[in-house]
Amino acid sequence: MFLLKVALRSFMLPLFLGMLLFSNVVAQDAYYYGKTYTESFYYATDRLVLKLSPDTTMSAQEITSLDPAFDTSRAPEPNRFGFFTVYLLSGSDVNTCLNRLKNNSAVEIANPVYISTITGENIAFDRVSVKFQDSITRNTIDSMNIANQVSIIDSVYGISNYYILKISKQTGKNVMEIANIYSQSPITVFAVPSFLINIRVNLNPPDRFFLSHQWYFNNIGQFGGTPDADIDADSAWDLELGDPAIIVADIDMGVKAHKDLPQSRLVAGYDAVGNDVTDSNNAPDFDPSPGDCQDVCWHGMATTGLIAASQDTIGITGLAPNIKIMPVKIWDNFGGGGYAPEVASAISWAHFHGAYILSNSYNWTGVCDSVASGLEEVKFAIKFVTQLGQLVIFSAGNSDGGCVEFPANLKEVIAVGATDKFDNRSSFSPAILGPGDSLDLVAGGGSPSWDVLSLDIMGSGGYNNGDYMSFAGTSAACPQVAGVAALLLSYAIRSNCRTNLAPPNNYVDDYKKILRFSTDDKGPVGWDASYGQGRLNAMKAMVEVARGDVTKDNKVLLPDVVFLKNYIFSGGPAPTPLRSLGDANCDGNVSQADMIYLNNFIFKGGPPPAIHCYRFY
Repeated sequence: MFLLKVALRSFMLPLFLGMLLFSNVVAQDAYYYGKTYTESFYYATDRLVLKLSPDTTMSAQEITSLDPAFDTSRAPEPNRFGFFTVYLLSGSDVNTCLNRLKNNSAVEIANPVYISTITGENIAFDRVSVKFQDSITRNTIDSMNIANQVSIIDSVYGISNYYILKISKQTGKNVMEIANIYSQSPITVFAVPSFLINIRVNLNPPDRFFLSHQWYFNNIGQFGGTPDADIDADSAWDLELGDPAIIVADIDMGVKAHKDLPQSRLVAGYDAVGNDVTDSNNAPDFDPSPGDCQDVCWHGMATTGLIAASQDTIGITGLAPNIKIMPVKIWDNFGGGGYAPEVASAISWAHFHGAYILSNSYNWTGVCDSVASGLEEVKFAIKFVTQLGQLVIFSAGNSDGGCVEFPANLKEVIAVGATDKFDNRSSFSPAILGPGDSLDLVAGGGSPSWDVLSLDIMGSGGYNNGDYMSFAGTSAACPQVAGVAALLLSYAIRSNCRTNLAPPNNYVDDYKKILRFSTDDKGPVGWDASYGQGRLNAMKAMVEVARGDVTKDNKVLLPDVVFLKNYIFSGGPAPTPLRSLGDANCDGNVSQADMIYLNNFIFKGGPPPAIHCYRFY
């Protein structure tokens, strides 16, 4: 299985099975043949997965007790879709055991655990994900399925001709063989085994730690950090607090109402996983509230709080306190999840249900590349929605100075690393350039001292017995970029000069540039692997979008010209939060030329205030 980790630190779910040591595998046993690459797999030597025949009366325990290859001291463990993980004795031959199980009438399917040098452990069940070409008819698809004795059991939400196929004993081939048949067909875009991506949550164990100020938003050295090692959120709020029409999807462990995030600010969400992944009758539902895994299910609350907690006299504030949140849940109520088709459906579902921005604080542990069979499903969904204008933001992963981890290493997304209160790269944040795409920017993700405050599940149901908690990680940095993006989009939808940055236009590339090039440069001059383009600056990003709007009313009108006239000729107040807000033509000066420029826009149909010039003073 792949290891999908929430970008936090130092904790593993009880269900985490671990990354198998490569000394515990045999020679190459299987190959996946993609459209443009071949991937080799080994078989794990200590376990298999099997599914019982629907008409058998035997239990998995009884089946393994009759076979000398199995370790009967370890009980079979329920897994997805009615499968069980069963354990082998040291020295057992995997292929011989698989053949015996294949001929056992009590066993419907038996699979090895596939090990990839790219993605680690991959657990396959009885399902194959296939994206057929859009032009292919359902009759053609059905004919191919009949010929291969497979059936359609599910689909990925919102993406045409993207099906999950189910094999059976009668199919006569395993999931890798079926995936290869479909992958090599000219009528498909891709076909891969529907691997399980088991979740590992790497987090700094949170501690209840009420801060009077949130240093990552406004750092004055109040907690021993470096003054101004922050994102200047308070200055950005002079221009925008968010619009209720803007919806950010937090794709995570679920969200429920909080005194700092009332129900009125939560829109209908989606649980892509359901209540319990080990229940064969489990199904997705529309209750994306956190479950019973108190050690980790607060994670969705913590990320959401940084995006959108209310700005009031209690608790904390989020970056965009007037927007709305769409909770989308990709873990079950006990911390299990990470099945790739469900993650793909979650991303697509959020897009087609009105989310403008997708905030994702999770990664595939140690996966630096983006070319592997088990990555295709999520990669396709991300590329699909971004081509339709969806802004997708990912934490870069807690690789402890390693690479940017999948899916943050896709060029279609914004990859966010972390800095501490001294404006240094957080020790857990990436610092090298891997084979995938690179880091875009960083934001305040804190340090192993757990110093980023956010929401917890209220009362005793969360990590603490209180309503707030502190945490750290690139998980804490990602939602800050999502919150600033929400401020920018909120401004654009009400502006008379930024219609190109608002729906229905595709504004993905514009916002990626604005967020990157309005940063405060850190480390070596320009882009570098530790800081990307620099540390997020919410104020500068807002100034770039609001340039010319010196009255700060979301419109560029005659009062803005009058304001500049008073400043330039009569000693009136300068534009704030930066004087460059008045530099409408972006020539590096606030002068009469800007008055003329705005006048031409307002009265003569001239161009709107300049954008993508990134002059701040």
